[in-house]
Amino acid sequence: MKKKPMLVLLIEDEPFYAKLVHEIIKDARDASFDLIHVQSLKAGSDCVAKEVIAIFVLDLMLPDSSGLETFSKLKKKAKDIPVVIISSLDDEEIAVNALKMGAEDYLFKVDVKPNNLVRTLRYAVERKRAHEEIHRSSEKLRALFSGFPLPSFTWQYSGDDFILVDYNKAALEVTDGKISELIDIKARDLYSDKPEIVDDILRCYTKSIIIRKNYEYHYQTTEKIRFLAVTMVPTPPESVFVFTEDSTERKGAEAELKRARDELEMKVKERTAELSETNEKLEGEIEERKQAEETLRFLNLAIEQSSEGIATTDLEGNLLFVNNAIASMHGYSVDELAGQHLSIFHNAQQLPAVEAANREIAETGKFKGEILNCRRDGSVFPTLMNNSIIHDTDGNAIGMLGSIRDITDQKLAEEKLYNSEERFKSLSDASFEAIFVSEKGVCIDQNQTAERMFGYTASEAVGKKGTEWIAPEDREEVMNKMLSGYEAQYEITALRKDGTTFPAEIQARMAYFQNRQVRITALNDITKRKKAEEALRESEEKWRGLFENSIEAAFIVDVKGNLKSVNRALEMLLGTDREELIGINFLEYMKPKMAKEILEAYNHLYRTNEPIKDLTYDIIRKDGKERTVEGYVNVIKKENKVIGFQGMLRDITERKRVEESLRIRDWAVHSSISAIIIIDLDGIITYANPSFVKMSGYDDVSDIVGMSLMEFWQEERKISEILDYLRSTESWVGELVAKKKDHSFIDVQLSVSIVKNEKGKPISIMGFLVDITERKKLEEDLWILSITDSLTGLYNQRHFYKKIEEELVRARRMSYPICLMILDLDNFKKYNDRYGHLKGDDVLRKIGGIIKKTIRKKIDSAFRYGGDEFAVILPNAKKEVAFKVAKRIKNTVNKRFDDESIGISFGIELLTDNLNVEDFVRAADVAMYKDKRVKEVER
Repeated sequence: MKKKPMLVLLIEDEPFYAKLVHEIIKDARDASFDLIHVQSLKAGSDCVAKEVIAIFVLDLMLPDSSGLETFSKLKKKAKDIPVVIISSLDDEEIAVNALKMGAEDYLFKVDVKPNNLVRTLRYAVERKRAHEEIHRSSEKLRALFSGFPLPSFTWQYSGDDFILVDYNKAALEVTDGKISELIDIKARDLYSDKPEIVDDILRCYTKSIIIRKNYEYHYQTTEKIRFLAVTMVPTPPESVFVFTEDSTERKGAEAELKRARDELEMKVKERTAELSETNEKLEGEIEERKQAEETLRFLNLAIEQSSEGIATTDLEGNLLFVNNAIASMHGYSVDELAGQHLSIFHNAQQLPAVEAANREIAETGKFKGEILNCRRDGSVFPTLMNNSIIHDTDGNAIGMLGSIRDITDQKLAEEKLYNSEERFKSLSDASFEAIFVSEKGVCIDQNQTAERMFGYTASEAVGKKGTEWIAPEDREEVMNKMLSGYEAQYEITALRKDGTTFPAEIQARMAYFQNRQVRITALNDITKRKKAEEALRESEEKWRGLFENSIEAAFIVDVKGNLKSVNRALEMLLGTDREELIGINFLEYMKPKMAKEILEAYNHLYRTNEPIKDLTYDIIRKDGKERTVEGYVNVIKKENKVIGFQGMLRDITERKRVEESLRIRDWAVHSSISAIIIIDLDGIITYANPSFVKMSGYDDVSDIVGMSLMEFWQEERKISEILDYLRSTESWVGELVAKKKDHSFIDVQLSVSIVKNEKGKPISIMGFLVDITERKKLEEDLWILSITDSLTGLYNQRHFYKKIEEELVRARRMSYPICLMILDLDNFKKYNDRYGHLKGDDVLRKIGGIIKKTIRKKIDSAFRYGGDEFAVILPNAKKEVAFKVAKRIKNTVNKRFDDESIGISFGIELLTDNLNVEDFVRAADVAMYKDKRVKEVER
């Protein structure tokens, strides 16, 4: 489809110039413009209300308005539309002041020519578009930071301490909203009970290193003790970012898993000892060993499948066990590492660090830190190592347990981040402008150019009022422009530390810096430019004023490429004086690899006279620094013969840097291992990263965009409630069951937050999802392990008391009967003394199996109550039913153990209104002992 032309509104009361502009627009082959012409400011204002205007061409002297008032009135009507001023030679000062008030450019009426006018219109429109794109990109980056799921804090250096100056939404949530009360608090006051945290922040700041560390931390705001994985990142010039991840739940799960594993290992050791003492009972030993080996295989399988390297050694450092991860990590097989010493993983250069770690283990019993390891091929890689001493049940050290993780990728990421920050600092310090960052009128940072220009060091500058760099006669004007948010360039007299003054050009605007609103001020020493302007004003060649003062770098070269004329902007761009530039070939300031391409473009221009538009290439300044420029070049003719070229260059280095930064941020979101989606306010998905596509089981992101969020969840009603909840707040975090494409389900942790535009209006919702299916399964396995008797497979005594309390409450609430049965083995001690504990354990397992098969499934509950005692809870059952169950158990036991003289006694009690849990259990226990005494009397 052909692009619709942009509409130009010409406000001009002189017919001759109006007709000239109309003809230029009409005849321009390379410009897509349409023209509307009116003769008064009122008519122009009326036209703005009816038409979509892309750019104004304005004469400041009109029948119904004149001077700068004409420009001010028009900008109030259409403040976002660019304006190009056309004026007479006598009105140049007014046109220049209009530029300071926000006009994009100006032309003298005598210079209104096809090339000048069309190029000026196009550059004005393109500058406006570039500013809008950068503004939108900044909003997007701010929204991503605000929705970042980890609590984040910014500490600013102040003396020998740090001040809390900023935080994100996740930090607000983790402190129950109380973090806002701690703004401006000192780190040593907040962490008075944890001074090591302040020491680590200071070390991160002074040494410019990234620190990752785990802390046990007591939140003052919520009175909770949590385990935190903390990352500290130095942020030039005066701050440290701190990101925290709560690992409390994971620590608890790991501790419980270790406890269960240690318990199992101790049981294996006990069984193995008994087997060695009772060699005559071979059959029992084999059965017990098989069970121990099965348990060990289960544990080894879990260890082998771990993504972290795991190893155990004796106290001399000889490897007793390694998993596949640690063998693969170092380039060996598991068999090759068996019996080897730990030194196989280190070369001679790494031994001092290893010996220091060993000393720490010997002194404290553990070590956690970064160590360089050596692969089989001799290559070295960084690791995060966590070692601890293994003790036996008597507390004696018997070996070491270690885990290791390859952090090569992590180190590369840290190095890239550090290099990125260093490049940013270098670009700022390399600027030819003095740049100040101020907050509430007080300087908080400056670049090196500012230090050289004014004589104040960085420490002297920080804390000064911004007006102290301004001569007294201009301070009121600067203060008024700062308070009004004025962002255009204007001139003032600057004041150095030594009291001398110089003319300067200043421009400032509001921005976000280190998560707070500041004012960025750029100041140029224009002493040389003022001298040049004075010389130009004395000259009769008025056109040189436009050439010299253009904000674009301008130049004229002959057909051989030798520079004949340059403006100040080109001098600043190249970092040298025009005296050095005039006469040299322009290719000397270009990168050699691009010279061929540039020459081909100029040769094409020479042959065809077709202007070079938007040609992008790199130049090399005198100081060796590279800048990226975008240029426009046309021919200069005399008597229809090309005698040279004239061109304009625009420095787009910063724009390219911003675009590259945006591409990196977009790539980071796109390649994140966390699943990320963006939905509109109606619940329709507008973006999904590859991790979400993979998690949900779809083939491509195009299959997901446009779908309703409701289609991805087991409970659609819950999602509706969350969306309703977000209308009254800004975020929600919780666990849900997600539905994949194949209709299978996974457990996820969902974090959603509202994204707002610059006016605070909600525009979309961002969600972060983490698959926690494996974690939920682990939690369930640990819970089952904690309530189960490992020998019989029945519930254990701890779960018995919890279960019976629940059943008693339910029985009384629903008014149904409940019985408790206590069972005890007869002659079991004699059996143990005669055949040994292994045979006795076998009897207990079989009795547990008999009870489990006899009771009602999913109604009754069976427990190993003590050593050879069992209990059964029978809900909604009278004593008659309970006696039948007990009789079946007793008969089965008698048949199974008739030859071994093993019997079983039982007591049954029915719950009554006057019984509590203790009395209920005691009554059943008493009934069981009565049954046992009756048998003893009968024998």
